Amino acid sequence: MLSSRVSSARIGSRTAARPTVVVRSLGYGTTGAFPDGSKVKVNAPLIVWHVPKHPEGLQLEGLVGEVEKDASQYKGKVLSPLHPIVVKYVKNFDGKDVKFKVHLGEDEMEMA
Repeated sequence: MLSSRVSSARIGSRTAARPTVVVRSLGYGTTGAFPDGSKVKVNAPLIVWHVPKHPEGLQLEGLVGEVEKDASQYKGKVLSPLHPIVVKYVKNFDGKDVKFKVHLGEDEMEMA
């Protein structure tokens, strides 16, 4: 939603009009199909590069993780993130469990 108002600014001895633009987010959030703690599986071909012990990138398609939270709200304010659902994973690499989190959209995962 975009609205504008005109305010005046005094420049020297004349007054000039300058527009003020106010942008508001619609903040739809998510549908709530993936509640916190539910197990989800990635159904899209996604690669992430921020996983420790895996600098060449990690393919997420088919991995099962747990929904940690919905990032579309923060301290009572509605946000509009592109990938609003935070999913945490624990993957075993060379005998060690590596924990990492990924922000996903609802269309990139399904219930496991």
